Amino acid sequence: MKRFEPTSLGVVWAILIGLTLGSTVIAESVSHRAVLEIAIFCIAGAKAEFVLSYFMEVDRAEQCWARLFRCWIVLVSIMLIVGHLM
Repeated sequence: MKRFEPTSLGVVWAILIGLTLGSTVIAESVSHRAVLEIAIFCIAGAKAEFVLSYFMEVDRAEQCWARLFRCWIVLVSIMLIVGHLM
């Protein structure tokens, strides 16, 4: 699968703003608590991936470090989701 490659940091910034506004809309419109928490944490994980990739330039680091950071994002997101659903 080809990875999405924005052409500038301005595009990434606009995507981050869009995700933030999207999570706000979801928070205001979804009434089921579990769905809301899962959606919010997934959006937060996606935003963290964008920040790591494009602003902290983790993609330019060695592959093992890039994988470690991505695994960390996934694990923390899963722990937050499970912790809030309990």
